[in-house]
Amino acid sequence: MSTAKIDILLVDDDLADRRLVKSALLKSSQTMEFVVQTAASLAEALKLMAKTRFDLVLLDLMLPDSQGLQTVDEICLSSPHIPVVVLADLADEDMAARAIKMGAGDYLIKDGHFQSLLTRTVCDALEARTTEQPFRRAKEQTASVP
Repeated sequence: MSTAKIDILLVDDDLADRRLVKSALLKSSQTMEFVVQTAASLAEALKLMAKTRFDLVLLDLMLPDSQGLQTVDEICLSSPHIPVVVLADLADEDMAARAIKMGAGDYLIKDGHFQSLLTRTVCDALEARTTEQPFRRAKEQTASVP
């Protein structure tokens, strides 16, 4: 049985968090192969996204060159077709709701349950993208009809 290859961009400036996320993804799935590239800043992430096709972005909100919802906004505007999962240090329902309104697919807290939820959250975001694509195309086609 072959495994599906999923290209993920992990945007986080904390080396320990990057290792934790990569480890959790690489250990977790036997039906998917997660290929994880990393960026430590928003600028680096945007450069990578311009030249590489990613299936998903895992995005920390606090980067050296961008913080909070500005980070979500920049990533979602640059590639609206790529699902984004926000990885946050603190539980903030208002921030989570606003991030999702801006285009993020989910908001995951880096806490004690983080590793067990990560793969399921990634799979859910990818599945949501797959089911939303036909609706998005139909909406775009309808909007372009005079």
